[in-house]
Amino acid sequence: MRLGLSLLWMVMCLLLRVQPGLAHGGEDHGAAGAGMGEMLSAGLGSAATGDRFEVVLTDGEEGFSRLYLADIGSGAPVAGAEITVEAAGTPPWTGKGEATRAAGVYRLAWTHRGGDPLDLTLTVEAAGVTDLLLLQLAGTAPASATPSVAANGRKSSATGVALPKASQFLLDLRTVPAASREVAETVRLVGRVIPDPATHARIHPPFPSRVGYDPDFPPPWSGQRVKRGQTLAVLDPILSATEKAGQRLALFKGERPEGAVGRELILAPIDGRLTDVHIVPGEVVTEGTVLAEIIDPARMWVEAVLHDISLADRISGGTASSRQLPGQRFPLRLVGVSPKIAAENQGLHLQFAVKSTDGQLKAGMPVDVYAETGMFPFGTAIPRGAVLEQGGIPLVWVKTAPERFEGRPVRPGRRGMEWVEILEGLQPGDKVVVQGHNQLHAVR
Repeated sequence: MRLGLSLLWMVMCLLLRVQPGLAHGGEDHGAAGAGMGEMLSAGLGSAATGDRFEVVLTDGEEGFSRLYLADIGSGAPVAGAEITVEAAGTPPWTGKGEATRAAGVYRLAWTHRGGDPLDLTLTVEAAGVTDLLLLQLAGTAPASATPSVAANGRKSSATGVALPKASQFLLDLRTVPAASREVAETVRLVGRVIPDPATHARIHPPFPSRVGYDPDFPPPWSGQRVKRGQTLAVLDPILSATEKAGQRLALFKGERPEGAVGRELILAPIDGRLTDVHIVPGEVVTEGTVLAEIIDPARMWVEAVLHDISLADRISGGTASSRQLPGQRFPLRLVGVSPKIAAENQGLHLQFAVKSTDGQLKAGMPVDVYAETGMFPFGTAIPRGAVLEQGGIPLVWVKTAPERFEGRPVRPGRRGMEWVEILEGLQPGDKVVVQGHNQLHAVR
């Protein structure tokens, strides 16, 4: 919340202080120079929506206006558009919007001089799509009828917030329409990354030994790539007192000692990369000592614990995520379910193969596993991140007009990994804010 308030305060200060960009003595640098400064100085404007785009018209520098063009579904700025404007005045006027340095912001060599209401017809062509928008400009209102809007163009109330399109672009505000969706219902499990058993090997000494040193086989290091059959360690066996006495007696009799053991070479059983290397010359090791492990970082599994055993037969896959890799998702395929309850955590152990890791998942890393239990229809679904809380009440922000937003309490239902079902508070087609909603919440 503090971060949102700080960012909002900086934006408000800029909105109040920054004026349209003029050159040294006040001369205009032209359409190509209209950029972020003009965006920040804009207030609320006149808006229109079409089938694919929405547009907001505001006053610019003397004799010019600014057009803000956005995608109607996401609210993202639309750059590279061809905009033709026809004003039904006396005399009528036709012109084109000229792109500025700011994405989605266009300069129009025309301005409404007040007086009677006026209609503008806009033809927008962008990304192979053509849309027609009708923009209705109100006439000059009496001073007493002017709404109480702050100098920066914002007006907030208990139920909604008015936010200029320029500020929306600056905050990268985005929306997603609420809609019916087929969603994979999931159950969240605690898991950890483990190596694929087919590419995992632990290296143990075959008998009590002392790690030797041979310049032809220097000690390896963690992360080193090794090939099958490559020498990893040189071991000198340690004999017990009885074994030593037997060998001395055999030598005294001129016989070859039974069970005589010489220097032992420890070889890599598979290709891969070394991890947890504990090969130190001079160190004494036993059969239980792990000298090193070999893994393939590109082939990882995830082991998770399921406590609701009734779901075991419904799980076929899922997705893993980690707080150490924010924003990353890793698809999983179920490969095995333990047939017994583990004594240490009273759950079933599930093993998943990671379809693709790109080397990002590391062995031992804790992960959240969202195991899929089936596909279900959600009547009205929105992204989970769109739901905020106010006093323990779930709340979402809905875009009700190009420059107006409303906070609505909702009643969530079932949840998937990315989507949540909304049982009350939203209708299909409502544009729900999914990015920038924390700033709106702070303004409210």
